[in-house]
This record gives sequence, C-alpha cells and structure tokens, in this order.
Amino acid sequence: MRPLHRIQRSRAGLTITEGAWAMLFAAGILAVILGTLASETSRGRARRTRDGLQYLARLLDREFETVDARNLPYPLVGPGWLPAGLEPGEVALLRDWLPDDAFLPTDGWGQAYVLRLEESAAVLAPVLFSAAGEADLPAFLDPAEAPDRREDLRLSWPR
Repeated sequence: MRPLHRIQRSRAGLTITEGAWAMLFAAGILAVILGTLASETSRGRARRTRDGLQYLARLLDREFETVDARNLPYPLVGPGWLPAGLEPGEVALLRDWLPDDAFLPTDGWGQAYVLRLEESAAVLAPVLFSAAGEADLPAFLDPAEAPDRREDLRLSWPR
C-alpha cells in the first residue's frame, strides 16, 4: 500500500551562492552609505565652523567699536579643546572680553576658536581662526606659514 501523503522536500531559504550574493550586495550598499555619511559629516563640521566664525566676527566687530583690539592680551581663546601648542596658563579667555550673555561656540571639531594679532601690510589686525581639528597652532603663529587650505576658516579686521 502506498502512503496517502508524500513528503515533498521543498527548498526553503537561499542557496549558499544566493546568500553570498545577497551579503555582497548588502555590504556594497553599507559601504556607500558610510562613505557618504563620513563626507557629509566633515562638510557639516566645516559649515558649523564657518558659521561660528561669522557669528564671532560680528560679535567681536561690535565689541571692537569700544575696545582697541591692539591692546588685548593675545592669544584669546573660546571654549573647547585648545589647539596643540597652547597651554591653559598662557592664553586669555575670549569670554572675559565679551558681554556676559554672549554665546561662545566651539568649532565643528570641538576645538576652541583663537583670536590673535597679525601684521598685515604693516598694520596690526586681529585674526580669528579655527585650528580645524588636526592643525597644529605653531603653524598658525607665523602668518607666512598659515596653510592655504584653512583660508576659509580665518577672518580678519578691518574689512
């Protein structure tokens, strides 16, 4: 007598080859997403830094109407991590020279903005810059050695 129900083996799931292709496809999509995320994060940090520079420049411009900028103790730093080459005891705080209610941002990398005095065309002018994370401050102390690629992260007066 024959069994009434035949057990048929059906294929459930993916074969090894199909599974490998699916994993490869998922890894490719993940690589594209992570690459885009990294570049957009960097662009966002640079944008935040430029916006912070513009905000601080307007704030300082208003303050320099009543204070002679050449008489300030330089370098002045805002909140955040100090760039390499500066120690907490050898800098003055930007907060001491601004109104109490002024918001002082950090740059996009968590570094402090630095205000220093630079000689430009035989005129001393304050320059506000961000070390932008990986830059070393000693390269910025000499204006002739300031990296060109950081030019968008610097502002100077008078305009």
